[in-house]
Amino acid sequence: MLKESPVITLNNFISKELYEVRDDIMGKILTIIDASISDQEQRKGLKDIIRQSYDYNELKWVRYRIGRMLREFNEKFAKLSLNPEEDKFLETGEYPSTEATQSLASPSYFPEE
Repeated sequence: MLKESPVITLNNFISKELYEVRDDIMGKILTIIDASISDQEQRKGLKDIIRQSYDYNELKWVRYRIGRMLREFNEKFAKLSLNPEEDKFLETGEYPSTEATQSLASPSYFPEE
Protein backbone atom coordinates (compact mmCIF):
# COMPACT_ATOMS: atom_id res chain seq x y z
CA MET A 1 0.00 0.00 0.00
CA LEU A 2 1.24 3.49 -0.82
CA LYS A 3 1.88 5.89 2.03
CA GLU A 4 -0.77 8.56 2.33
CA SER A 5 0.44 11.95 1.09
CA PRO A 6 0.61 14.98 3.44
CA VAL A 7 -2.12 16.65 1.35
CA ILE A 8 -4.55 13.81 2.04
CA THR A 9 -3.52 13.72 5.70
CA LEU A 10 -4.27 17.44 5.97
CA ASN A 11 -7.62 16.94 4.25
CA ASN A 12 -8.51 14.20 6.72
CA PHE A 13 -7.60 16.37 9.71
CA ILE A 14 -9.65 19.29 8.40
CA SER A 15 -12.62 16.99 7.76
CA LYS A 16 -12.37 15.46 11.22
CA GLU A 17 -12.36 18.92 12.81
CA LEU A 18 -15.30 19.98 10.65
CA TYR A 19 -17.41 17.03 11.79
CA GLU A 20 -16.41 17.49 15.43
CA VAL A 21 -17.44 21.16 15.33
CA ARG A 22 -20.74 20.20 13.67
CA ASP A 23 -21.48 17.60 16.35
CA ASP A 24 -20.53 20.02 19.13
CA ILE A 25 -22.79 22.77 17.81
CA MET A 26 -25.68 20.35 17.29
CA GLY A 27 -25.24 19.05 20.86
CA LYS A 28 -25.33 22.59 22.25
CA ILE A 29 -28.46 23.47 20.29
CA LEU A 30 -30.25 20.31 21.44
CA THR A 31 -29.21 20.97 25.06
CA ILE A 32 -30.68 24.47 24.87
CA ILE A 33 -33.92 22.98 23.57
CA ASP A 34 -33.94 20.46 26.44
CA ALA A 35 -33.49 23.28 28.97
CA SER A 36 -36.04 25.59 27.33
CA ILE A 37 -39.08 23.43 26.62
CA SER A 38 -40.72 21.46 29.40
CA ASP A 39 -43.33 19.64 27.32
CA GLN A 40 -41.73 16.38 26.20
CA GLU A 41 -43.71 16.11 22.94
CA GLN A 42 -42.95 19.68 21.89
CA ARG A 43 -39.30 19.26 22.85
CA LYS A 44 -38.99 16.07 20.79
CA GLY A 45 -40.77 17.68 17.83
CA LEU A 46 -38.49 20.71 17.82
CA LYS A 47 -35.36 18.58 18.19
CA ASP A 48 -36.50 16.43 15.26
CA ILE A 49 -37.04 19.55 13.13
CA ILE A 50 -33.58 20.89 14.06
CA ARG A 51 -31.91 17.56 13.22
CA GLN A 52 -33.75 17.32 9.87
CA SER A 53 -32.99 20.92 8.93
CA TYR A 54 -29.28 20.36 9.34
CA ASP A 55 -28.27 19.48 5.83
CA TYR A 56 -25.60 16.80 5.91
CA ASN A 57 -25.17 17.12 2.14
CA GLU A 58 -23.95 20.64 2.80
CA LEU A 59 -21.04 19.17 4.77
CA LYS A 60 -20.24 16.90 1.85
CA TRP A 61 -20.12 20.00 -0.36
CA VAL A 62 -17.79 21.74 2.11
CA ARG A 63 -15.51 18.68 2.17
CA TYR A 64 -15.53 18.66 -1.66
CA ARG A 65 -14.52 22.32 -1.76
CA ILE A 66 -11.77 21.76 0.83
CA GLY A 67 -10.44 18.90 -1.30
CA ARG A 68 -10.40 21.07 -4.41
CA MET A 69 -8.60 23.86 -2.53
CA LEU A 70 -5.97 21.45 -1.25
CA ARG A 71 -5.51 19.96 -4.73
CA GLU A 72 -5.01 23.40 -6.25
CA PHE A 73 -2.66 24.42 -3.42
CA ASN A 74 -0.64 21.26 -4.00
CA GLU A 75 -0.48 21.82 -7.76
CA LYS A 76 0.60 25.45 -7.46
CA PHE A 77 2.76 25.50 -4.35
CA ALA A 78 3.52 22.24 -2.53
CA LYS A 79 3.95 20.08 -5.65
CA LEU A 80 3.78 16.83 -3.68
CA SER A 81 3.32 13.57 -5.55
CA LEU A 82 -0.16 12.13 -5.17
CA ASN A 83 -1.12 8.65 -6.16
CA PRO A 84 -3.99 8.46 -8.69
CA GLU A 85 -6.57 7.56 -6.02
CA GLU A 86 -5.62 10.56 -3.88
CA ASP A 87 -5.68 12.90 -6.85
CA LYS A 88 -9.13 11.60 -7.84
CA PHE A 89 -10.36 12.09 -4.29
CA LEU A 90 -9.21 15.71 -4.16
CA GLU A 91 -10.77 16.35 -7.58
CA THR A 92 -14.12 14.59 -7.09
CA GLY A 93 -14.52 14.06 -3.34
CA GLU A 94 -15.00 10.35 -3.99
CA TYR A 95 -12.58 8.24 -2.03
CA PRO A 96 -12.08 4.67 -3.22
CA SER A 97 -12.75 1.92 -0.72
CA THR A 98 -9.13 1.15 0.14
CA GLU A 99 -7.01 1.22 3.24
CA ALA A 100 -5.88 4.73 2.32
CA THR A 101 -7.64 6.38 5.24
CA GLN A 102 -5.49 6.26 8.31
CA SER A 103 -6.47 6.65 11.92
CA LEU A 104 -6.58 10.31 12.90
CA ALA A 105 -5.70 9.58 16.53
CA SER A 106 -2.18 10.94 16.23
CA PRO A 107 -0.48 12.97 18.95
CA SER A 108 0.92 15.27 16.26
CA TYR A 109 -0.82 16.46 13.13
CA PHE A 110 2.42 16.32 11.18
CA PRO A 111 4.76 13.85 12.87
CA GLU A 112 8.35 13.66 11.71
CA GLU A 113 9.15 10.72 9.45
